[in-house]
Amino acid sequence: MMRALLFRLAASAFLSLALMWPVPPALAGADDDDFAAGFGRGPVLRPAAMIEDEVVRLGDLFDNLGDRAGTPVAWSPDPGREVVLDVMSLMSIARTHDVSWQPRSHRDRIVVTRASQMIGSGDILEALRIAVVDRETGREMMVEMESDPGVIYLPSGSDPTLDVRNLRIDERTGRFTAVLAAPADNPLVTRRVAGRASPVVEVPVPARRVMRGEVVGEQDIRWTQVRADRVSPDTVLDLSAILGQAVRRTIREGDQFRAGDLHEPEVVSRGSSVVIVYRTEFMTLTVRGRALESGGRGSTIRVMNEQSNQTVEASIESADTVIVRDSRSLAFNAGQAGN
Repeated sequence: MMRALLFRLAASAFLSLALMWPVPPALAGADDDDFAAGFGRGPVLRPAAMIEDEVVRLGDLFDNLGDRAGTPVAWSPDPGREVVLDVMSLMSIARTHDVSWQPRSHRDRIVVTRASQMIGSGDILEALRIAVVDRETGREMMVEMESDPGVIYLPSGSDPTLDVRNLRIDERTGRFTAVLAAPADNPLVTRRVAGRASPVVEVPVPARRVMRGEVVGEQDIRWTQVRADRVSPDTVLDLSAILGQAVRRTIREGDQFRAGDLHEPEVVSRGSSVVIVYRTEFMTLTVRGRALESGGRGSTIRVMNEQSNQTVEASIESADTVIVRDSRSLAFNAGQAGN
């Protein structure tokens, strides 16, 4: 940051000096077409400058300088940053260092960029997560920052490693503070950060939008990490309790499955013909009936005995068979019972 400030101050000083000298005839009142003409084979402005060093040198700005190319003219900007030098600043630098350069246009400029190694926000979050997990003795955790951690720029050639120091976690709230140091072994950049660390739970969620009535298959499920305090008490975590079940409402991709969302797929439809069965150790009684409700395997529905028109409750065994527990409710006619 200090180097960038010094660079801007230097550029400002160059600009001030330029304003003290009269504008060369080549620039005064000239049109762009006039500037298009060449000014000989002397120093030539480079199209851009990528700086590896801590200082900007004449050779970073101009070609054809010979031995003077290594002359320092200003501090480099901070790693990863850039500064634009316009035509007046360039003229000031040229005059100060006796460089016989003349602009071709009043729009001449050069962008000076400091080369860098970058540590991105994803790498920062992962380093913090690993540090928090180590502190929490291996328990899986999720890290959320109070603000965007941004990017850390290091000088070109530096080792882009990161060390998390002075990590402090409030066990009650999960809020943490830490200091990031890069490179890890010989820090050139330090940054204080704060955020929240929360235990996570692996939760099965829809991999796509599941419409009402659809049966959930393995291809419809993916696993994701969810903060433990955001998992509802009725969230279904057992995959076997989800697969093969139908949903009562449309569930969006990534939402949690809740117990009330799932039910056995409908195998008996309202109004369909079924066989009503009563079984004991010694006999099986059957009679034709009609379903008065829809339901899935194992659910209890109301059915009507077509011989007696009596309504009974029965458990669905298959698409065409229901089971009753009380033989008296069947009201069999003598000619209708079988064994």
